[in-house]
Amino acid sequence: MMYLLKLYFLASLVSIILFYVDKQQAKNNGWRIAEKHLHLSELLGGWPGAFLAMQWFKHKRQKQSYLTIYYAIVALHLILWGVLGYF
Repeated sequence: MMYLLKLYFLASLVSIILFYVDKQQAKNNGWRIAEKHLHLSELLGGWPGAFLAMQWFKHKRQKQSYLTIYYAIVALHLILWGVLGYF
């Protein structure tokens, strides 16, 4: 279980950094991070960090197509936790 928590923590840090960089690039009309890479970081366990980053940086909070995939990833993780017996 501790290994899993460490994985989620590190993946969340990566997600926060990716969201921060993407937000800054959006402000400056710079090169953006592809949404598939943001979603990959969430899928690999960084969805809690992505949630925090969306609130802190006010980024990707209203784009429905993005949020649909994000919440599907969260649901997948919760289902996996249930199957593995962590719920």
